[in-house]
Amino acid sequence: MASVRWQKVVRDLAGYRARTGLVVASIAVGVFAVGTIAGSQGLLDQSLRDGYAISRGSNAIFYTSAPFERSLVDVVRTLPGVGDAEGRRTVSVRVRAGDDWRQLQLTAIPDFRDQRIDVVLPEEGRFPPARGEILFERSTRSLVEFEAGALALLELPGGRERPLRIAGYAHEPGASPAYYFGRLSGYVTFQTLEDLGFDDAFQEVRVRAADPAIGPAVMAELADDVRLRIERAGPSVTFALIPTPGKHPAQELLDAIFIVLGGLGLLSLVVSGFLVANTVAVIMSQQTRQIGIMKAVGARTSQIATLYLTTVAAYSVLALVIAVPASAAGAYGLAVFVTGLVNLDVQGALMPPSAFGLELLVGFVVPLLAALLPISRGVRITVHQALRDAGVPETFGRRRLDRLLGMLRGLPRPALLSIRNTFRRKGRLALTLSALALGGAVFMSVFTVRASLLRSLDESFRYFNYDVQIDLSSSVRAASATAEARRVPGVATAEAWQYAS
Repeated sequence: MASVRWQKVVRDLAGYRARTGLVVASIAVGVFAVGTIAGSQGLLDQSLRDGYAISRGSNAIFYTSAPFERSLVDVVRTLPGVGDAEGRRTVSVRVRAGDDWRQLQLTAIPDFRDQRIDVVLPEEGRFPPARGEILFERSTRSLVEFEAGALALLELPGGRERPLRIAGYAHEPGASPAYYFGRLSGYVTFQTLEDLGFDDAFQEVRVRAADPAIGPAVMAELADDVRLRIERAGPSVTFALIPTPGKHPAQELLDAIFIVLGGLGLLSLVVSGFLVANTVAVIMSQQTRQIGIMKAVGARTSQIATLYLTTVAAYSVLALVIAVPASAAGAYGLAVFVTGLVNLDVQGALMPPSAFGLELLVGFVVPLLAALLPISRGVRITVHQALRDAGVPETFGRRRLDRLLGMLRGLPRPALLSIRNTFRRKGRLALTLSALALGGAVFMSVFTVRASLLRSLDESFRYFNYDVQIDLSSSVRAASATAEARRVPGVATAEAWQYAS
């Protein structure tokens, strides 16, 4: 008897190839969407966590209004609650890129071989850079491609020009990519910075807390203590950057993106569930007499239900065979794309076990749950009802809607027949319309989110309403600065702003 059941399952799958392909494809699309999103989110969480650990990300960065002595960093390092501290110096210059000059943020690191915080890692070429050399952050390649070993011509304050040998490329995990602000980043030694005419003092302090699990409130108090100690030594703190402890700065942004993607994936899964329910309802309707014959020869309702549930499970297996490897590739590709946007590398290539388990769960549970109602309705039919089934519900024609449709006149007979057949099985019609409505909702959601994002970006550009922002190293009178800017050919207007912390 078991072999006969399996023969029927196989024949139903093979005898209706188009229908089998449609159901398998609908399940596979839903599983692929869920698996890709869950898998890429797992890979990204791991990459952000590991990248933060590798770089020894700072808990707070303090920028001062004027350079300060290096000894101040040693004092900050001894403060209660401070695990480590490191000073750096960042200056703004310009670098020749082809026929243009590009803004370059040049950062001097005290000791490339003993970095304590926000570690800069070797990527390509010579590391660390020697005196007279520069390492470009690897994200600069998205804007300008520099050749290792060539000379980079820098324009310094006052119009002086100095060349530096390009040692190669480095990677600072979590640093803002060059294309975010259209500004290049490079790293040099303090000896090189002195050769360019700058002193060897620090102008920023990066701090790591002693407690790796420090909370935001405690970190805020610690940051206040550090700021007061720095300002007690002389320079005022113009700006302090305090990210959420233990989290990559891009974590919240990525979480928001995956909330949207997760919603779209859920909609895709629901659509596939409705398609499965609709298809199973059609199968049960077509095989009503087969069900009656099976019951007539002694088959129990539970046995017949198991038979059709097995068919649905076979659909799920075929769909998982397609969706699992495809979603693994999709998850890795999406993770690579997103980590590239935040200047990180994907840590590992395998989909997390939790994402794989989620795929198996939704791949089996959702189709079986969707098919449960039409199967339970179909197998409860009696032998008498099954054998005398004419393909039309016994109540058809008696309800008000059926009578109203019967009163339609003036249309061609094929059109009248189509309209009446559409409403012949109202349950199946509801399933079909639900699937179409949800499919349309997914389609419109994708394009609505895209249009909303583009409109928000356009509105932000209208809000800022400027093309160039220039930060000055020292205070000047607003009237004289704007007057000088307006004298530059091509400048329509200029406005002075002042920032205070």
